[in-house]
Amino acid sequence: MNNKKLLVILGEFFPYPSSNINCIVPLLEYLYKEGWQVDVVTRRHSITTPEYEKYHGMTVYRINDIRTMNTICWQEHMKIDLPIIFRWMNYCCMALSKIYFYLRYYQSIKDNRYSAWSKEEVLNKCLSLHELNVYNAVLSLSTPAITHYIASELKKHTSINWILYEMDPFCYNVAAYGKNAYKRFSLVQERFFKECDEIIVTPALGEFYQNTNFRSFSSKMIELPLANMIPIEDFKDMGLIKRKEKEVYCVFGGAIDPIIRNPIFAIDLFHSLHKNIKLFIITQSNIKFLRKKIDETADNVIIYGRESRNVTYGTMQQADILINIGNTVQFQVPGKIFEYMAMGKPIVHFSKIQEDPCLPYLKKYPIAYVIYEYKGGIETQKKNLLQFIYEKINVSYTYDEIISRMPELSGKSINRKFLDTVLNIRER
Repeated sequence: MNNKKLLVILGEFFPYPSSNINCIVPLLEYLYKEGWQVDVVTRRHSITTPEYEKYHGMTVYRINDIRTMNTICWQEHMKIDLPIIFRWMNYCCMALSKIYFYLRYYQSIKDNRYSAWSKEEVLNKCLSLHELNVYNAVLSLSTPAITHYIASELKKHTSINWILYEMDPFCYNVAAYGKNAYKRFSLVQERFFKECDEIIVTPALGEFYQNTNFRSFSSKMIELPLANMIPIEDFKDMGLIKRKEKEVYCVFGGAIDPIIRNPIFAIDLFHSLHKNIKLFIITQSNIKFLRKKIDETADNVIIYGRESRNVTYGTMQQADILINIGNTVQFQVPGKIFEYMAMGKPIVHFSKIQEDPCLPYLKKYPIAYVIYEYKGGIETQKKNLLQFIYEKINVSYTYDEIISRMPELSGKSINRKFLDTVLNIRER
């Protein structure tokens, strides 16, 4: 009988892209290879996504999020080429249904994006799975914080060991929870930290917590670098770029936000360059704050909405230059920076703060150019950026060459530390 069993609660999972999922899945795959049973409970976004499947040895159970499923269903339906009268009828029906689901599931103080992912239904699924399998531990990953709420309730019902994995902060995450996040959620986060058995954090977040009231939980905290600096399968044939002669393609793929990760400086800078230099932005984030900017820069800045993980990777692999937009907070390293480095392509990084947590990693990367937004001087930045692009456009490194410069980020060392953490929990 297998006595190595882990239950994982995730707000996102493949095929939909998420930086957090790209970072956690390599660790879970490693556990499976080490003989662990790994079961994942996550959201079901779309009617085309199976409720149950096997993914690289893991068993995935998806619980319907009907609000998100409704939105995606209408988005796909609107792509159908219909006479204008029917398109307007579809649009009106879509608007009414979205308003209904918004009002039906609106939550003012929790993860509103996940409000139709029933906490009770997910908890009941976890309880039934635990009764059947008797897991050694449950792991919850934030964001979203609703995963921690569910794990907390599961522990109360079963006394299961709980690993709280925090890649993104909870009560400090103003992008997800608003400017009053700390006031609203600090006591909740403190309760979670007290109830759980281990807390996994990124090195940047662990360092940040040492200067907060949460340093009292340091004995529970385990610092683990993000685990997504791994070789990536070739998806170039699925990419969005239709290459034309003399054009240069720069690609950013990931979340954007008007507060934490605002792309306007990068968009303006690229728009000021030669029109043969194209910037592709792939994001599933709400881009309403960019509407005017999109219209003004449409000749060489192209923005795509939700795309699958494989299409996003394929477009990055097609790119000449990869673009990283830094955060305005020191405790959050964009996970995509490690995927970029694993691809061995030139990287242009837009740094927004002096305590930028990406800089220590980029200093070790041989083909990176950093644009310090807070220093201004856009004309100088423009000149240096063009020089970097045309000097490095054909330069690349293999994965082995890159990892030899930063072995601490290799999958082998990170996987082993994660496995030790889970084994330690099992022995309790």
